[in-house]
Amino acid sequence: MKDTYEEERLLPKWPIDTKLVYKVWKKETFNFKESASPLFERDYIIELRLLENNIVEAYYPNSLLSTVKLLNPANKHFRKINHAQQNTLYYEIDDNFQFKAIKNLDKVIQHITIIKEQLKQVISEAEYEEIVDDIEVLEGTPSYVSKHFGKDIETIHDFYGTTVRDGYYFDLEEKDTLSKSLKEKLLGFIKLNLGQIDLLQTNFIDEETYQIELLKGKDTISTKSRQNFEEIKEDFVNHQFKMMDHRDITLHHQKYLYSKQDFILRRYQYEFKIDTPKMKKLMQRTIELMS
Repeated sequence: MKDTYEEERLLPKWPIDTKLVYKVWKKETFNFKESASPLFERDYIIELRLLENNIVEAYYPNSLLSTVKLLNPANKHFRKINHAQQNTLYYEIDDNFQFKAIKNLDKVIQHITIIKEQLKQVISEAEYEEIVDDIEVLEGTPSYVSKHFGKDIETIHDFYGTTVRDGYYFDLEEKDTLSKSLKEKLLGFIKLNLGQIDLLQTNFIDEETYQIELLKGKDTISTKSRQNFEEIKEDFVNHQFKMMDHRDITLHHQKYLYSKQDFILRRYQYEFKIDTPKMKKLMQRTIELMS
């Protein structure tokens, strides 16, 4: 007899014309030897509204361009100009709510040119010269614009359409593939013997929340110390992993938290670090549903 059981899938109950308001926060620090780069920290709002025909409107109340790290020196000037036309993206999703593409990218690039001219009228020549090259990079590189503005949106849609599984664990490094085999041979030949982890687990962490968690990591090349990745895996599986407990390592740690009631993303948390005796880099990012 044919099995008619169908596994539950992570599809958000998101009615058409309903708005989801997310707050995005980002922070980056970088230290090399005795010097440190300026702290980068920013937060902004994205309002998402589902339209007909698998189109989503993404509205940025504080200006779309204010999200771009490349334009950090210009950020304080956006409030001085008329940039209302630059606040909205439209993007397409598929039937599984997966992100497909930004639909009005050409208009976004046109408005970047308009804003460049508007900034010229309200700031000093010296300040303008400081930021104009970065703006022109955006003007001339549609692929960069698409990749940057799509990043937060893609994250929100990352796992929509996947099967909901409680207590699921998968070690991506255990897959026997040709690429993995070649990598091991090459690393063995040059005597690096780098350790690595690449893990994913899913579970219901309480009565209200479904969690997808990922961890990627590897030893740093610049030092001789090597990590005990089996201990790190054990901490991860037991939900006791803490990024700051580990040194002399490269790590990516991500958590996606969904409401069990509607499977809408409630919170995303990302941490990335490179830690060596001479260089330390930390990146943090959250996306949180406000309403």
